[in-house]
Amino acid sequence: MLSYPLRFGACFEKSKGFLFRVLLWAQIGILPFCAGSGHTGAGRYGAARVRRTYDKGKGDIMRIWGLKTCDTCRKALKALQGAGATFDYVDVRADGVDRADLVRFHAAFGDALVNKRSTTWRGLSEAEHAGDPIDLLAKHPTLMKRPVIEDGDELTLGWDAKTRDGWLERAK
Repeated sequence: MLSYPLRFGACFEKSKGFLFRVLLWAQIGILPFCAGSGHTGAGRYGAARVRRTYDKGKGDIMRIWGLKTCDTCRKALKALQGAGATFDYVDVRADGVDRADLVRFHAAFGDALVNKRSTTWRGLSEAEHAGDPIDLLAKHPTLMKRPVIEDGDELTLGWDAKTRDGWLERAK
């Protein structure tokens, strides 16, 4: 298969419509990649998404599922970065959550995984409230209570004082 290196340093497969999309993105000021950063930058515009990994050289990588706009998730990220933790951050809105992960989370936390205080929950119908929580979270990932933090066999939900102290102690 042929690939064409672009002046931005990335290689892309030749596909019907790709050149049109790149030209359109360039016209409106949105490029599907950022030169040299390793991040695609396009998110919802169709380019492949890259999960951000924060690594300070410590072996195994912890995974955190959250929202970049969530204050609680921001507090958790800031505290863990300050403690020198290595983690892979998954933005549930931009990156989505794998169904297998949702099944594991639901098995561990049950109905507590669904954030019933969110505006998304209040906007759903009664029929959707009564449906399968895993299907509901797959369709609306922002309904998931956050952050969900996993490291090895340890899995936690939320960022209360006890959870914070446990993860910060583990990060040292």
